Amino acid sequence: MADIDGIVPVRETTKVRRFTEIMKSEETKEVLAFVLTQFISFFVFRAITQIFPLYLQRTTTLTDKEVAIKWGTIVSAYTFGGIFTRIPVGILIEKLGRKTIVIISYLVMILATAGLMISTSTWYLALAFILLRTSANTFGLSSRSLLSDIETNYKGFYNAIISTFARLGSLVGTVTLGVIIEFLPAYIMLLFPAILSILALFLFIGLFYEGEAEKRHQTRQTQKVDGHKVAFKLRDFVNSAFIFFFVIFAVFGIAEGITGPVLSLYGKNVLNLSESYVGTIIGLAQIGYIGVSPFIGILISKDTKYLLILPTVSVIVWIADYLLVYLLPLSLTAFIVFLVIRNLVQAMFWTSALTILTTDLPKDKFALMYSVFTTTFFAGISLGSLFSGSIFARDYRLTWLYSMYVVLLLFALLIAYFFFQKKKEKKSSEQTFLGFK
Repeated sequence: MADIDGIVPVRETTKVRRFTEIMKSEETKEVLAFVLTQFISFFVFRAITQIFPLYLQRTTTLTDKEVAIKWGTIVSAYTFGGIFTRIPVGILIEKLGRKTIVIISYLVMILATAGLMISTSTWYLALAFILLRTSANTFGLSSRSLLSDIETNYKGFYNAIISTFARLGSLVGTVTLGVIIEFLPAYIMLLFPAILSILALFLFIGLFYEGEAEKRHQTRQTQKVDGHKVAFKLRDFVNSAFIFFFVIFAVFGIAEGITGPVLSLYGKNVLNLSESYVGTIIGLAQIGYIGVSPFIGILISKDTKYLLILPTVSVIVWIADYLLVYLLPLSLTAFIVFLVIRNLVQAMFWTSALTILTTDLPKDKFALMYSVFTTTFFAGISLGSLFSGSIFARDYRLTWLYSMYVVLLLFALLIAYFFFQKKKEKKSSEQTFLGFK
């Protein structure tokens, strides 16, 4: 905004110049292709998993409770199966390179998505979703691996942008598939994302840019340290930060596993909404993540103290969110508020957590170590999903109550880690003051 003389204030000019520099930088050129992969990953995988219970209800004679139990079993099975692919994928990223592994994953995604149209057998669907989950795993690991190799002060911003476009893909995909399942033949809901994935594959190949981060990765593939390849040691894993994220990711996953698989069934069968309406509100709720995540990325890039504060605050809000929908189970407004806040919580938590990981983990070991963290997250989802359908079938209100109990445990863990880090920092500063460091 200009002042009375038409002169743009220096602060605004600086912000515009900084944003322009980021957009024109080589790092942004490298990130662009991986932003696309995250958009497509969430459009295809996340949107299908949100709407697929409605697909089952449309294409089978199962009741809503039977669908909930069947879908909970499928989610648990494919999440558990996907766990075993994460660490191998992390190794393959280091051996084959990010570009090659992403291209292979696009092909897997296309085949798995199209394959979902063949049968509604529980175990066949579980197998197809394992392949779909594996491709999504690869997209996420490759994107974060790239960010670990980028040398920039705006790592938090890039983490936020990748996460934002992932959620944008989920928004657009969930709304689109919700409309398709209501107004078009059910198989179109699966054929459309398969065709989109084919187009995205060629677009990725065209957008891929080999910059400094990719060169570092290629050098690392052949580089030797003291005559030996980089090796993993026990001390890489036995430290407070690694153990903290290992446990936190698992607990977070359990809460998501209990709730996530039944969201669309709750909207259709408890609140009596149409398929397109369910897809629209679940999709548009992603706006909470999309709108907040970039600002959080900039905030934590400027001041790292928020890296611990924001996750703790987000969990407090999450507890209140579950309590709201538990107390007002038949309120559409409460459900919409719950979905929006759920995404705001995830924006605060994941943007901070992923920035810590891409900054602090060793570059030559990042892909594998990050895959270990996310493996525990999906193990938690698998465990929660195993009971999700049964809990919903017994009493849908218990879905929110049990999830809230899990998040209370998450809050206790965060508080414990927060004080542990403060004590560690105090001890470190005292040693420095006394000349021990």
